[in-house]
Amino acid sequence: MKLKNYHFLILLLNFALYATNKHSKITADPKVNIEISNITTNGLVLPDNTISFNGVEDLEIEFDVKASYTGTNSKYFDGLLNCYYYEPNSFDNEIAQYYNNGVVPQYLFQNTAKLQYSNGTYTYINRKKLRFKRSTLYNTGCSIVFRYRTETLTTDISNKLTYKITGGTKTGNEPYKPATATVNVNNISYSDGLPLINNKIIVPDNEGNEVGTRYINLSFNYSCNYGSQLPKGYYPGFVIQIARENLGSTNLTEYISPIYTSGTFTFNNLKIKSSDLSTNAKLRILFNFQEVEIDLNCGIAQSAKPILYNTIANNQTLNIGEVSKPITYNTPYADYTIRDPRYPSSRPTYDFRYVTLFKWQVKTQNNDWTDIPGQTSIGYSPNKTFTENTSYRRIAFYDGQYNISNTIAITLVDANLQNSICCNQNLPSADSQPQEIIGNTLSTNNYTYQWQICKEPTSNPPIWTDIPNATNQNYKHTFTEVATRGTENTAFRRLINLNALTISTSNQINIQRRTGTIVGSTRILSNTDSFTQDTNSKEINVLNIYPNPIIDHFFIEGEFDINNIYLYDSFGIKANIEKKQISINLSQIDVTKLLPGIYILKIDNTSFSKTIIKN
Repeated sequence: MKLKNYHFLILLLNFALYATNKHSKITADPKVNIEISNITTNGLVLPDNTISFNGVEDLEIEFDVKASYTGTNSKYFDGLLNCYYYEPNSFDNEIAQYYNNGVVPQYLFQNTAKLQYSNGTYTYINRKKLRFKRSTLYNTGCSIVFRYRTETLTTDISNKLTYKITGGTKTGNEPYKPATATVNVNNISYSDGLPLINNKIIVPDNEGNEVGTRYINLSFNYSCNYGSQLPKGYYPGFVIQIARENLGSTNLTEYISPIYTSGTFTFNNLKIKSSDLSTNAKLRILFNFQEVEIDLNCGIAQSAKPILYNTIANNQTLNIGEVSKPITYNTPYADYTIRDPRYPSSRPTYDFRYVTLFKWQVKTQNNDWTDIPGQTSIGYSPNKTFTENTSYRRIAFYDGQYNISNTIAITLVDANLQNSICCNQNLPSADSQPQEIIGNTLSTNNYTYQWQICKEPTSNPPIWTDIPNATNQNYKHTFTEVATRGTENTAFRRLINLNALTISTSNQINIQRRTGTIVGSTRILSNTDSFTQDTNSKEINVLNIYPNPIIDHFFIEGEFDINNIYLYDSFGIKANIEKKQISINLSQIDVTKLLPGIYILKIDNTSFSKTIIKN
């Protein structure tokens, strides 16, 4: 832990702020207003914007601060809402109300404010909480100044509102006493409940076609000795960051509030993206307390090749007293194959690194996932009879990272629970789209559905994967790629879950597409086909899409509804894109978050389909 005293630096900063405030040309605009409302405090609210300690040692003030603007100049809409603490630098009972009367400002908080229009006024409201220690505020009084300012105009517009704080006990005769603080990290773990190894957070390079992510939990506590000054309030502030050497940092706690229990702060589900990392990236806590700043590096964050093919099979339905079969599996590995991007057709240097360390876990209806003692091999066989529905999964470990497999369920036959889907489909061409798959209705609302897909039903074992957002009674699939030899047959099934545990697996249905025949770029069926054509489908006039291939964004020019634009990956899963309407007939699609690959652009309720290549 490294402890730095920035007292001298803060004094220089305060002098600069004071000089700037004293001499810069700042004007107030009568159309801008700042209000404080809904004040709650353990002190006493007095007239004339005054709040007193009223004898309490630790004053807490919670309030809504509102900035409003009644004009129409758009340059006022974005600004900064600041709060500063001012105390006299002499002890003559002078109340610090103004910027140029011999006071030293101390920064308390700053918010980026974007004014929103409502009932003729542009407003921004934020709920804030301030705390003050009685022994650190002068008995001569102090001021809290709220300012809204924008620097996008030629003249610096700044409107302010001042509140007075009275009842402090600090006097000019008290000797200077520095503040001290210590921070102790109690625990860092993955959100999946797995511990870190050697304080290393390993994030996969990618997940499918998107940037890889990891979620962690972090707990820490601190202790402070209060000094005799109040540069940032007597209470600490902290932020959790991923710090990149010479490349800045990324805040992880901007929109997450900690859980406070018995002196310990816990942040759950802090999201770390592989795109946030670089060589020697670190997880750190920046802790500010009075003149003290603690820069605590508490972990190393690295990216690595993802673990692939960590899959197990198959769901089993057993009668009471029937012994389960062994769980089948694939052998997972990390792909470190070297490919030269300058010569795409050259032979790559293959390097598959197979996983040898595993952990098996089990879950029952009334219990969470628990480790199976001694089961660290690649395969596992329960080899027993069951008295309740049970699920299994496998965790693969390689080079400090981990990957959790799919879940397989062993369910007991329930004569009262019917789970069937219908029916097999034979499509006339390689680019035909299937009808909706129909499932029977359940008699209770306590169950949930999850549809699964198997792209290679003849593989051993067949690999079933959950279809994102396919949780309805029925399911309508959209193929995003034309079928080729070896991909003609696709299988589907439906799971029934109760409290996140699979209790029933439906029959399997197959959708067969005929290869060698392509009707067109969209589904076109004859009158003799056993499927109905989508009569609601609209034709789209010619669209201009550019550039293609793309790097981070592309444009669509033509007449269409931007809300109906979707991009699908090779699995038929909607990709994470950002859409922006540039003009009436021009839209920009941002694909920065996607990995390189082939995608299909589709417009809902139309027959339009276009292949997009991201480099």
